Amino acid sequence: MADSGGVSDQIPIGSPPAPPGRHAAPGGWYPDPVDERRERYWDGWQWSRQTREAATASPPRPSRPARPPRPTTPAQAPAVTPEGTRLAGWWHRALAAILDGTVLFVVATALLSPIYLTISERMRPVVDQMFREALRGEAITPLRPEQLMSQQEQVIILIVTVGLALVYHVGLLRWRGQTLGKMISGLRVVPADDHATHHLGWRAAIMRSIMWVVPGQHTCLWPIRVVDVFLPLSNPQRQALHDRVAGTQVIRSR
Repeated sequence: MADSGGVSDQIPIGSPPAPPGRHAAPGGWYPDPVDERRERYWDGWQWSRQTREAATASPPRPSRPARPPRPTTPAQAPAVTPEGTRLAGWWHRALAAILDGTVLFVVATALLSPIYLTISERMRPVVDQMFREALRGEAITPLRPEQLMSQQEQVIILIVTVGLALVYHVGLLRWRGQTLGKMISGLRVVPADDHATHHLGWRAAIMRSIMWVVPGQHTCLWPIRVVDVFLPLSNPQRQALHDRVAGTQVIRSR
């Protein structure tokens, strides 16, 4: 035990009263009311002249070890290229596809309007006859496929629809790396192995367009289209099937 010298002389024996909040406190070491860096002995009735250095604070508790990072799934992987460019999200790509489909539908309908008008004129008497049979309660004459559309007309419609879509996609991707839908949605198609060029070659533009356009032309190919549409949701590089075939990626242009 140590004597605090001048500090102790400031507290006559018996004064002040018991430590604050400790009326009739048992004897022991308490914080010195004169010097907070020390402790003073309380004998159960009064302060003594015996002091000592204040007890050191208890050592800090060891911190818990940091948890190892959880493995990321493809959907949680950083959606950026190695250069830091943001990859296109699924909803932005879906919006671009809808816009492109709308543009192609309007243009194809305008180009094929003479054929559609011919088919409509051909179908009018057939529909009138079916309507009269229904009113009389008679069996309705089944509609034959050749009454709706000839094979020649089917071929023309297929050629115009597919050809227009291929010219639209190949031309704009080769020229700008963007279709009209992607321009509006703020997207751009770039080579997967060279994002800085922002320029697609003919092969990449053609392969990408074929893999996107052709599966939508026949019901037996629709499973390919479904896989193509939803693959970016699970692919770490956000690539669709036509991206992987052509070696491309879709990035945010703004």
